[in-house]
Amino acid sequence: MENCITYFLRDESKNSNEYYRCISNFSNEVIEKIEIEANNIIENFINFIKNNSIEELRSREEYELEFLIIGVLWKTYIAKALNADRLSLNLLKLLFNLRTNRNF
Repeated sequence: MENCITYFLRDESKNSNEYYRCISNFSNEVIEKIEIEANNIIENFINFIKNNSIEELRSREEYELEFLIIGVLWKTYIAKALNADRLSLNLLKLLFNLRTNRNF
């Protein structure tokens, strides 16, 4: 039955401890890199939110995660976005306006 699962965290080990140690180290490296490379961007964004009363401030880590997600999505989908047809762009614009005006 173990062959039917979509992933297997144990690899050749008796348990998944090595996987979690490895992913923890990787996560720490990513967080450190974001803190070094994007510190000013995130700090400016937090200040913008605070100065314009856009939302109640969240933790810095949440903004760092948001920064990472936006970067991954940008890298993954920017080519498709640049080649989107007019109907798709107009639909996205409409959805953005509805959300911005909170008319949904």
